[in-house]
Amino acid sequence: MSETSTGGAVIGEEVLRLTDGRSVLLRSCGPADADAIVAFMAAVPREAAERFRRIGAGDPHQIADGEAAGGCSIIAVADSEDEHIVGLARFDRGTAGMAFAVGGRFHGVGLGRGLVERLRRIAAEQGVADLWATVAPGDQDMLDVLRLVGGDVTGTTDMAEKTVELTARPDEDATEAEVARFATASAASLVPMFRPRAIAVVGASRREGSPGGAVFRALLEGYPGPVYPINPTSPEIAGHTAYPSLTEVPGPVDLAVVAVPAARVVDVAHDAARAGVRSMVVLSSGFAEVGAQGRALQDELLHVVRTSGIRMLGPNCLGLASNDPGRPFNATFGPAAPPPGRMGFASQSGGLGISALEFCAERGLGLSAFASLGNKADLSSNDLIAWWDRDEQTRVILLYLEGFGNPGRFARLARLISRRTPIVALKSGRGAAGRRAAGSHTASLAAGDISTNALFRAAGVVRVDTVEELFEAGQLIAQQPLPAGRRIGVLSNAGGAAILAADACESRHLEVPQFSSTLQERLAAAGPGVAGTSNPVDLGAGANPEVFTAAGNLILDSGEIDALVVVFTPPQGADPAGIAQAAQDLADGRVTVVGCMSGTGRPTAPEDAEWPVPWHSFPESAVRALSHAVRAGEFQRRPLDPAVPAPTGIDAPAARRALESAPPGAWLEPRAVEEMLMAYGIRVARSREVASAEEAAAVQAEFGGPVVVKLMSRTITHKSDIGGVVLDCRTPEAAAEAYRTIATRLEAMGQAQAMDGALVQEQADEGLDLIVGAVADPVFGPLVLAGVGGVEAEVWKDQTLALAPVGPRTAEAVWRDLRGGVLIDGWRGAPGADRARLADVVRRVAELIADQSLLAELDLNPVRGLGVGGEVIVLDARARRAAIG
Repeated sequence: MSETSTGGAVIGEEVLRLTDGRSVLLRSCGPADADAIVAFMAAVPREAAERFRRIGAGDPHQIADGEAAGGCSIIAVADSEDEHIVGLARFDRGTAGMAFAVGGRFHGVGLGRGLVERLRRIAAEQGVADLWATVAPGDQDMLDVLRLVGGDVTGTTDMAEKTVELTARPDEDATEAEVARFATASAASLVPMFRPRAIAVVGASRREGSPGGAVFRALLEGYPGPVYPINPTSPEIAGHTAYPSLTEVPGPVDLAVVAVPAARVVDVAHDAARAGVRSMVVLSSGFAEVGAQGRALQDELLHVVRTSGIRMLGPNCLGLASNDPGRPFNATFGPAAPPPGRMGFASQSGGLGISALEFCAERGLGLSAFASLGNKADLSSNDLIAWWDRDEQTRVILLYLEGFGNPGRFARLARLISRRTPIVALKSGRGAAGRRAAGSHTASLAAGDISTNALFRAAGVVRVDTVEELFEAGQLIAQQPLPAGRRIGVLSNAGGAAILAADACESRHLEVPQFSSTLQERLAAAGPGVAGTSNPVDLGAGANPEVFTAAGNLILDSGEIDALVVVFTPPQGADPAGIAQAAQDLADGRVTVVGCMSGTGRPTAPEDAEWPVPWHSFPESAVRALSHAVRAGEFQRRPLDPAVPAPTGIDAPAARRALESAPPGAWLEPRAVEEMLMAYGIRVARSREVASAEEAAAVQAEFGGPVVVKLMSRTITHKSDIGGVVLDCRTPEAAAEAYRTIATRLEAMGQAQAMDGALVQEQADEGLDLIVGAVADPVFGPLVLAGVGGVEAEVWKDQTLALAPVGPRTAEAVWRDLRGGVLIDGWRGAPGADRARLADVVRRVAELIADQSLLAELDLNPVRGLGVGGEVIVLDARARRAAIG
């Protein structure tokens, strides 16, 4: 993302997809845009221009120099050849007044909403809590937009001027609506790419082995529409007339596949814009993956496609293939075209994409489409999952990811989509290498792969560990109904293989329930050699297809399972094809059916099968795929967090003032941390900062009960490690002695200068020590953490993460998902803690990290629960201000 600056505030460029498939580029403006703003304001209706005058910004030059005038102005631009403004929005930082206007041919496609949503995000980042606008009588366009984004309208009659108030941070309903609109607009923008009426190959070559030559010939073999070769030096290629450029093609082109040197790609993009091409697949390398010069070239290319409304896959990608029944095509230069199927697959790695396509061809695994993301300059996994969710041919989405461009949007979008279309992902980079050094318990515990797990858990994405596992899970989900629960039946002709399947189920937390006596009696009569009926069911080595069918129907009719694993070990003279057909006959959509057959190759399901049974060579892989399908089904049934208001009693401006008391990048003073937490309604033990033993004694006398004396230091993070915490000081003399003891210890260590004083804090009753924290992660955004706390928090590493903010169900779940969660309910007479109050603390901390852009990390450890039904109180807290902001 490129960035522009207006008077010191840096606001990144952002592409906005419109509901009709077009796009515009949003960016901040500066003095150089003044003339264009004058022209724009002259062209919009009078009431639109009047909106800016009502907030004191009637002068276009003042709007252009937004920061210098005490506000923030953003523009929407279109047309790469001659950029012009099609939308304008502004807020005044002093009054929080807001106004926007949209050009005529961009009405009714979501541009007004997009401008307002972008403006409110900027306002929230700059500490503005609420925005307002006045709406003149008859200005229905403005009123409609502000209502759609959640504005609170006052003014009762149609002829009265109305005032609209809008919180700078959107509520959950508004955020979800924004994500849904993104999905709709993104899918609409990809129609020309996945269902093109005509395709051009720029760089088509007579050399069959070149990328351009390979793609052109692959398209000729399968694509039913026109395919135009573009080559300025060859009049014909493979018997087809070639054209010097896209602008000279005689008919309209929806998709251009580009395989020319990187230095020529920007010119090709300009040609595409002139010719009305609506999508591009850029195979060419030499962009951001090769360094700063390539990055600059990619930024230039991205600017052209964004302002032209062109969707671009790549650059530096393997290509795109679609098995749409109406217009299938293979625009990849890989060795194998994917067979038709129900899985949409996107890979961030071209090399892995080639291997995956070969794997699919060998196994007969069908894809609805394949997309190689390459550098993800424009098109990302977010766009692809939005498309595949609306594609009738796609039942499951498979992703290979190496990183996230916009994790927050991915989480919300995937959560919306995976309730209809399951998403299975393989994410590389599980280690903590490359993560920033962490200064608190929370930051170190949140580092590495745990953040990805939190993201996928929130989004309902099923995570797998290997490429083979990705396609095993995808095949099962694509071909069979999702399991309605975790009850698994195992039907086999061999006791050992059946036991392995049952063990695999239990190791993956699936249930293998003992069948009822009635069902067992019926199974015993299913055939002459039945050796076991309790589950697993052992039909005996001689069981024929008829026995498998009879026993399987008894199990399915009983309603005692949610999925069936058919395990067959072929003896001499067996009928594997008959067994495969018997399993297929059982797959009628009532439960999930998966097969395992060793030694004879994998059976293939009939082409006309509505629910084809996938087959595996070993029970463990069959159960592994089944466990992923179970998780996908559980997420679809899981109730979402209700859209409820934020917790009450929050004073966001007071918290911001506390954060502003510290320099950028510095740790807050203890009193500032306490003020910040109290502003969000979080209970903190009473404390006082002291600078001498005498002051420590005076505070103990004031509190009148046992106190804890804690080292204050800007350089020592973990005070307990060096004896910087003294408990149970019950007299003034004891408190004074504790202060002197800490000072003596530091002096003996040669760190006397590290002591900035001490904190004298009321000592809480015995209870359960937990940890709650928050991190503004540079990749994933705001995260909240909960876990088993105390000085051993980093040893046990029993914690869960969630994307902030969180709703009430998620706040409860982060505690329920802990391995040590039983401690909260008072394990063997221990004090425990109140779950409702713990959930409330998590919600408030999540609101804090989501609200306050100046907060980098927060560490509350310990958070002490004083028994079930008792208080939850923070005993120690550290907070660091962000280095920027």
